[in-house]
Amino acid sequence: MLSTKELEQYIKREIQTRLGDVSFSGIYFEIGTECSNEGMYVFMKKDKDLFKKKKNGEYHVFSIEKGLILQDFVTCEEREVLWEVLEFIAYDIAHKYAVSNSEVGVDSRHALFDKEIEIYSLFGEDFERRKRAEIEEVLKRAPYSDTPIADRLYRAGKYKEALEYYTQDGVILNQLQKKRLERIYQILSDKGQLDD
Repeated sequence: MLSTKELEQYIKREIQTRLGDVSFSGIYFEIGTECSNEGMYVFMKKDKDLFKKKKNGEYHVFSIEKGLILQDFVTCEEREVLWEVLEFIAYDIAHKYAVSNSEVGVDSRHALFDKEIEIYSLFGEDFERRKRAEIEEVLKRAPYSDTPIADRLYRAGKYKEALEYYTQDGVILNQLQKKRLERIYQILSDKGQLDD
């Protein structure tokens, strides 16, 4: 079992080797209490077995928020601790990526989840499989909410382009899309941009 300092070195080495210079801001490799700063706490806690006169230990990972210790994750596996810390770091990286790379009208979780899978795959097939399974469970409860391209163009104010999609042969419009089409005709007519 690694000491807290050795565990910190292991975690940082594993993550920085694969992800480069990432921020560990808000992650503390020390024992935390309700009075500690908000953030994630990672440490090894030794227990002495009085009957066997042998030292045992376990790794603890928990977050403190508003003076409350959230779920205390306990394990004897360094790789499980790595997973927990990676969850904290990878989400931040993937979220920033999704904000910068999402398309109008496309559920931003496409970019977020793709980036998370990319990150977790760097840590081995087991991490990638586990993250994919986690994402599949999320999508069962809350499927992607993508919208058709014409609706995305309409919301982006690209009325002429939206008009082309709404008026293609064979396109069946729902009530909202019919109202949008009427509004597009009105906007383009008012601007003198409606082709006859």
